[in-house]
Amino acid sequence: YANLIKGVAPKGGVDSQYVMKLQSQLAKAVKKMDATSAQMAQVEQSCEQVVNSLKKEISEIVEDRCRTELELRKQLELLEEQKKEMQAEYDDRIRENQKELERLKGKVSVEVSVADLEAELEETE
Repeated sequence: YANLIKGVAPKGGVDSQYVMKLQSQLAKAVKKMDATSAQMAQVEQSCEQVVNSLKKEISEIVEDRCRTELELRKQLELLEEQKKEMQAEYDDRIRENQKELERLKGKVSVEVSVADLEAELEETE
């Protein structure tokens, strides 16, 4: 860069107007660099805020998902327990109905036997 400046510098020496022009260009470049640095700082801060916001949002989503999963597991456990209770109740009812059915079958066969016996008795008389 220094060689470039020397190459465009007047050959007969450096006058004050040329130096002032270089100082002005340098001041503009420094001002642009400062502005760019400030913009970069703002961009970094904005990006950091976005990242932190996304981290918080992801954390909330994961927490909500875990809470929902836990609730669903509790509901599933409760439903399985209710299913076992209902199955036991229905099994008991089935056993009772089967006993009643057997009792009624026995009663019917006894009544038929008594009727058959009475019929046979009439026939023999």
